[in-house]
Amino acid sequence: MQDEYNVQTKENTSPHSRDLCKHYVATRTGTVQQYLLIIVKKREMKTEKLPITYRGVIYPWHCDQMGHMNVMWYTGKFDEATWHLFNIIGCTSAYMNQNSRGMVAVEQHVVYKKELFAGNLIHICSGILEVKEKSIKFIHEMINSETEELAATCVITGVHLDTIARKATPFPDHLFAKATKMIS
Repeated sequence: MQDEYNVQTKENTSPHSRDLCKHYVATRTGTVQQYLLIIVKKREMKTEKLPITYRGVIYPWHCDQMGHMNVMWYTGKFDEATWHLFNIIGCTSAYMNQNSRGMVAVEQHVVYKKELFAGNLIHICSGILEVKEKSIKFIHEMINSETEELAATCVITGVHLDTIARKATPFPDHLFAKATKMIS
């Protein structure tokens, strides 16, 4: 792991971003620069303007022996938000079926911020951080709808797949353009 001095010498970063970056580095693998880039881009996106890609409620069966929502349900809810985000850029089920295409997650990082309990209403806001020829990196923020507190974040890297060849394939121009336009 790189030391905190590398974070402090990065240009155009606030002390708050550096503190968040240190938290990410302390809790996840990867370099300081990788996570600083995610945090800076996220903050620039003005998350209050991100589309809501999921709304739901925490049911008692989502909770574990600790009384809070179990980690498996966070993953499921983030997955549902992902499909709504893909729909916004045109990467729909119909598109994938008609073109023998699919999307696969190759990396996922979740940070738990506040516990969620049975009866909590939540929503997830999502945004795109980066689009490359064959891959996309995006972020989800799970928010307690009553308190507006951030409960968890998830950064996912997905790859556009040719389902017949079982290999990564470039995004078509129209999907690439829509996804790129969503980067703030």
